[in-house]
Amino acid sequence: MDHLIERAATIVVLLSAIPLAAVALGGGLVALLQTITQVQEQSIVHLTKLGIAGALVLWGGEVALEEVQRLFLSAIALAGQGIGRGP
Repeated sequence: MDHLIERAATIVVLLSAIPLAAVALGGGLVALLQTITQVQEQSIVHLTKLGIAGALVLWGGEVALEEVQRLFLSAIALAGQGIGRGP
């Protein structure tokens, strides 16, 4: 049970931290470029962040889905082992 919780926490951290860091870095670079060029259009930053997030979903979405699916099946199997046991 502890192994499953540890694995779930690791998957959650990786699946959220990597895209968050990539989007923050991309948004920061675009903001820096806008500051240098004095272009203050906010939609450029938002479109860049959306593009980065979309690219990450297309690039790594299948791997992430497989990991979440494996974790779900492990949890179901563990729950199935506990059925029928007394309190």
